[in-house]
Amino acid sequence: MFETDDILAHRELTGPGHQGDGDRGRAQVPSTSITYPRPLLYRLPPSELPPALQRRVDDQGVQYVGLILACRLSAPEKPWTYARAGLQVILNNARARVVSLNEGEWPASDGADHFGLLTHEFGWMFRPHEKEGWSDYVRQAVVEAPGEETEVGGRLEGEAVLTKGVARRTVLTQAGDPVTFCEPISGEQREGATRVVITLDVVGYSRHRTSGQDAVQKRLLWVAEEALKPLALGNVFTQDAGDGLQLVLPAGADESVAIPTFYRALVAALDQVHAELGEGESFQIRIGMARGHTAAGVTGVRGQAAVLAARLCDCAQAREAIRDSGADFVLTVSAELYEDVVKQAGRHPRPASFTPIRVVDEGKHLDVQAWLHRP
Repeated sequence: MFETDDILAHRELTGPGHQGDGDRGRAQVPSTSITYPRPLLYRLPPSELPPALQRRVDDQGVQYVGLILACRLSAPEKPWTYARAGLQVILNNARARVVSLNEGEWPASDGADHFGLLTHEFGWMFRPHEKEGWSDYVRQAVVEAPGEETEVGGRLEGEAVLTKGVARRTVLTQAGDPVTFCEPISGEQREGATRVVITLDVVGYSRHRTSGQDAVQKRLLWVAEEALKPLALGNVFTQDAGDGLQLVLPAGADESVAIPTFYRALVAALDQVHAELGEGESFQIRIGMARGHTAAGVTGVRGQAAVLAARLCDCAQAREAIRDSGADFVLTVSAELYEDVVKQAGRHPRPASFTPIRVVDEGKHLDVQAWLHRP
């Protein structure tokens, strides 16, 4: 995935000791390495930010930049395997701070825990997997920096824990000397950023006559507006698709607050809609959520997250679930949002209400893990 010209540094992973059940002495450290591509930096325009961050731009004179960071772990010698790995970033300017720690455009791990939010020292702990002899990890951070700053610099520190055998002998390895970086903040603004995309689709829309379709569209738009209202994000991009809508939350939105809040307000709005339905009327929706890089296109939003949210909304499992259950709605979220938001929030919706599914569409080259929620 990484081009040679993009490589910033390469470090061997070395470590002196081990942790094991009854082991004595020091475990032999397997030969492994970590590769750091050059970080990608781009300025976020104030119009792309939530209102709270826009106010800080106006009141405090700060600026916000997106920082895309990555690393690659080499395949360990058999029978060693990775138990976990970590990437820490320490910014040079202690007045800078990270305000969002999101997945990247190409998340390749099963999940990651982050740390250091609202500080200048932050990072992620990964649960690695092996693929074709290596594991790539890409993450995005949104950094608040003083307005006069013309560059963002710091150092990267990596580590990994390897394990082998039934006794779970483990070895902590660290990536030698820290890797330093310094990237300019250019006047140009990158075309896109990492955002959450939500797709809503009405079940049975085509069965309505034209006048009935107008009523359904108005009802769907009202539900979406009511669900977004308590988020107070202001500049949510909305794209109409006739029988559905696609909502794009602004870059830097706090997903741990936004998604549970959206869910609660959505349920309340649907309850009100169903209380007002006439005899013989129905209103069911399928919802898909994904996170990834998005940018403005000729006719709307484009990017892998927009495509994935639509595919999750329209997947066979979601269609079957809402047909068989008769529920007001079903929700399908990407594996990354489930791991980073649903599991961490603990409720609204509850993690136990989700079922893991595999969404496959060979014709569209889609094969992803996702999670399906039935209320």
